[in-house]
Amino acid sequence: SLGTITVSVGDAGGNVVTTATNSITVALGGGTAGASLRGTRTTNAVAGVANFTSLSVDSAGTAYALAATAAGLSGVTSATFAVQPAPPSRLAFRVQPSGVTAGVTMSPAVVVLVQDSLGNTVTAASNGVTLTLGSNPGGAALGGSTTIAAQAGVTTFSDLRLNRTGGGYTLLASGAGLAGGTSAAFTVTPAPALRLAFVVQPSGTAPGAIITPALQVSVVDSLGNIVTTASNSIALTITSGTGTAGASLAGTTTVSAVSGLGTFSTLSIALAGNNYTLTAIASGLATTTSSAFSILTAASNLLVFTVQPGSSVVAGTAFSPAVQVTVKDGSNNTVTSYTGSVTVGLSSGTGTAGATLRGIKTVNAVAGVAAFPGLSV
Repeated sequence: SLGTITVSVGDAGGNVVTTATNSITVALGGGTAGASLRGTRTTNAVAGVANFTSLSVDSAGTAYALAATAAGLSGVTSATFAVQPAPPSRLAFRVQPSGVTAGVTMSPAVVVLVQDSLGNTVTAASNGVTLTLGSNPGGAALGGSTTIAAQAGVTTFSDLRLNRTGGGYTLLASGAGLAGGTSAAFTVTPAPALRLAFVVQPSGTAPGAIITPALQVSVVDSLGNIVTTASNSIALTITSGTGTAGASLAGTTTVSAVSGLGTFSTLSIALAGNNYTLTAIASGLATTTSSAFSILTAASNLLVFTVQPGSSVVAGTAFSPAVQVTVKDGSNNTVTSYTGSVTVGLSSGTGTAGATLRGIKTVNAVAGVAAFPGLSV
């Protein structure tokens, strides 16, 4: 409020004309562009005097002045005055976040203002302001200095960055005792393509059968984001030294990425074997190797010692814990349907000549697991 502003009707000698009842209007001049004078701005003089008791100015600034006018009378202009901001009330973004590349600092820097209830920057404010992610479609982390003290009511965040791509991100500004603010939405795009990565790994299957589900290999940036603009040609091969010697990868082994993703839906391997891996290759990009998988016939179940005999045991004393053998399929899953017999014996040429394995050496598996309690040498 400007307090009570008094305007009088005077004669040529400067005396108040006490009989005057003129309608007097005040208006705002100078100061901040766009500022408005609020309150009752027109009132009738009483005994030559008009009092304005509800006037206020909505924008902080200096060199304001009031001009008083009345029909048939010469106007008058007040002395200049300044309007200070009201107490800090809220936060507002002055410079919004803009579209940015993953891992790259936002530019221009995001700027948040400490404002009063009328939207004036409180130049005396030094409140701490914190930025966090509001809408976070890519599950990103906000990096950089995220809590900064305002200087003259202005907080500048000059090193913000995000690590995941997506559209529709927003930032939230908060500060103790202040109403928060939400930024405009913005987009994070991938950094340049750097390497390949398996999205869907190969799984075990039978010889000659199509590997399902279809393998997928993505073109990613340094942070692992899929580069959705990439259309690179991607080739798959059996990694040298893995699987069965002489095996080859059949089907369509080279595809062009679509939106950064290469899909291989016709692959097969004719030769059974374990520990195959595939290598993905694309010109100019770092290669990647898949997880290991097996190509086995339905009958190609494996026996695996899942509890080994101890490395050292007293002669004639039973192994503890008991030796256990498990029937596994080509994908290293326990074949729980197997209830056939399993036999163990001493491997030829190992240990002391003439040694004998004692105990029950042939047992039926239970849910694919054969246990041999009481074995000794």
